[in-house]
Amino acid sequence: MTFPDGAKARYGRTFTKIWRLKNTGSVPWRSRYLQIAGGTTVLCPSPPRVPVPDAEPGQLVEVSVPVTPTGTGVCHVLWKMVDERGALVFPDRTGIFYQVTVTVE
Repeated sequence: MTFPDGAKARYGRTFTKIWRLKNTGSVPWRSRYLQIAGGTTVLCPSPPRVPVPDAEPGQLVEVSVPVTPTGTGVCHVLWKMVDERGALVFPDRTGIFYQVTVTVE
């Protein structure tokens, strides 16, 4: 929803990445999180895990993560859904990501 792939972000200025996710399964989402699964996390640090709102099958939810770039270049950070213990919920799925270009201007 925010900061589409390739968007520019400012060095040192916090931005919020927001995804809209739909529960396309048949099981409600309860106590779920998005957790960092890889990428340029040193360049674009953020909380390692953010909560996913509970969602019934077919329901859309918004998940947001604050990011504060600490250097310039391309940030590509991968996130995957986990349960409260940190176990992957959809281990065979690729996950979601954001990719921004951090500039000083």
